[in-house]
Amino acid sequence: MGGGVIITEKNSYPGLFNLFSSFAWSRIGGYLFWLKRLDKTLYCFNKCVELNPYNARYWVYKGVILYKLERFDEALDSYDEALELKIPRSGRRLKVLILNNKGHALFMLERFDEALDSFNEALELKIPRSGRRLKSLILNNKGQALFLCWNVMMKL
Repeated sequence: MGGGVIITEKNSYPGLFNLFSSFAWSRIGGYLFWLKRLDKTLYCFNKCVELNPYNARYWVYKGVILYKLERFDEALDSYDEALELKIPRSGRRLKVLILNNKGHALFMLERFDEALDSFNEALELKIPRSGRRLKSLILNNKGQALFLCWNVMMKL
């Protein structure tokens, strides 16, 4: 059988048919990401950001795609845009995720001190109990950054 999706009722997916809806573009981008069509996915999340520039999640998704495309400077800009937006107190996990991703981008740009600062800032936020896995990921990333810093210093 084909790989297409048959939608029988137009109202079963509100917003999906509206090309002026950031929600629709994010859904399409999600499917394209799953298919590993990163250039097309980036186009979709650029549309999301264009239509709804105040949604931090869209900036994060855009940053993740840019990171996967190894466009680390641009990914860093996306994470910075997300951090500039007002994230509610209930969105601590999102802020921790943004700071962790920012640390990764800085790490790949060999800006190790800034990467460590980003990881430390993420760890300073009180992560809810359900965020233990995320905390261990951040600690692992911080350890890798510290190890690389140490190696660079030993070569001097």
